[in-house]
Amino acid sequence: VKTHTCEIKVFVDTAPVMEKPLAQKAGIGWQGKHTNLVSPDLGSWMFLGEIYTTLDLTPDAPSVDQCGTCRACIDACPTEAITPFSVDATRCLSYTTIEHRGIIDRSLHRATGDWLFGCDVCQEVCPHNQPTRRSKRLPVLEAYAPRRDGFDLLDVLNWTETDRREAFITSSMKRAKLEMFRRNAVICAGNALQSEDAPQLLERLRQISADPEESELVRRTACDVLEGLDVPDPA
Repeated sequence: VKTHTCEIKVFVDTAPVMEKPLAQKAGIGWQGKHTNLVSPDLGSWMFLGEIYTTLDLTPDAPSVDQCGTCRACIDACPTEAITPFSVDATRCLSYTTIEHRGIIDRSLHRATGDWLFGCDVCQEVCPHNQPTRRSKRLPVLEAYAPRRDGFDLLDVLNWTETDRREAFITSSMKRAKLEMFRRNAVICAGNALQSEDAPQLLERLRQISADPEESELVRRTACDVLEGLDVPDPA
């Protein structure tokens, strides 16, 4: 885009821009120990966008780290993926359940818990994200208001592509493919069966594990989960 005085280009997750270090230099916040950008006023529940411009601007002072000795995000991470200012993506549930398209290592199954899609524990426990007088007064934009508070695992295990599309109309959650959601649901179902009697879930896992027409990713995950369950084989 060209104006009479300068050139600009706008980015919102549309280019490989190192937005967090740039945001820190711009004084918006600092990268916390969980590597998310933390604003001193808003915490880390925010989106970043960038405007590159040739306009001569006076820069703000860079933000300074305010994590101090806090280890809340490190200690709360269910898979121990966080070390100070670094995250092992291969262990982060937001990677394994959303981005990773292959088999999820068995060692991460129990830690996945009931997280069907993503994980925000590190942000939930961050002291800078706890309610403040300012955040309590801020209205929730209608576009960001929750539309549901969970999924029925048995439903997801039986999803078709049409079901997935209908569940995520206008939602960014549609980025995860059908077999990835069903893989995740298999792991969550296995975790549920560790503590509750759910014969329908168990039977569905057995059906998936023995179905040669099933997605290889979902079938292999069901086999892994069933091997880890202390339940007798059907007679």
